[in-house]
Amino acid sequence: ELEAAYEANKARFVVPKQYHVQQIAILVPANASKDVEADALKKARDARAAVTKPKADFGEIAKKLSQDPNSAGNGGDLGWLREDQIREPVREALRSMADNAISEPIRGTDSFHVVKLLGTRPQSVAPLDQVKVGLVAALRQARGQQATNTYLDTLLKTQPVQLNEIGLAARIAPPK
Repeated sequence: ELEAAYEANKARFVVPKQYHVQQIAILVPANASKDVEADALKKARDARAAVTKPKADFGEIAKKLSQDPNSAGNGGDLGWLREDQIREPVREALRSMADNAISEPIRGTDSFHVVKLLGTRPQSVAPLDQVKVGLVAALRQARGQQATNTYLDTLLKTQPVQLNEIGLAARIAPPK
C-alpha cells in the first residue's frame, strides 16, 4: 500500500535542482550611496581576483574576506541548496556556470556575491526511503478520517438527529 501511494503521488516528491555553493559576500545596503556601493564592488572584484589566482584556496580567502557571518567561518561553504532557496541574481548566474567555475561579482539586495559552484544535482524524485515517514503519517491520517466518517454515517443512520425547534427558538430568542 505504501509503495502504491508513493507511485501514485511521485509528482509531490520532486526535489528541485540543487547547487553546492561557496561564496564570498561583501555587504552593502540596498539604498547605499554610490561611493559605498563602488567601494563594495571594488572589494568584491578584488576578492574574485584573489580566488582566481593559480592554486588559490577559495575557502581560506572566504574566511578572511567574506562578510557573511553564517558562511565565512566555513570557508564560504553554503552546502547543498535547492534552487528555490537561492536568491534570483545568484540563481541566474549559477544556471550558466560549470562546476568549479567562479562568478563575477553579483549584486544581491544586500551584498555583492562572488560564488564558486562546487557541484550540481539535477531535479529528481525523492526515493521512497526519504519520504516514507511523511507518507505513512498521511496514510494514517487519511485512514483515520475515513474511519471517522464511516462511524458518523453509521451513527446518523441508527440515531438520526432531531431538532427541538421550539426549545431552540426559546434559547436564542432575545429576552423581553
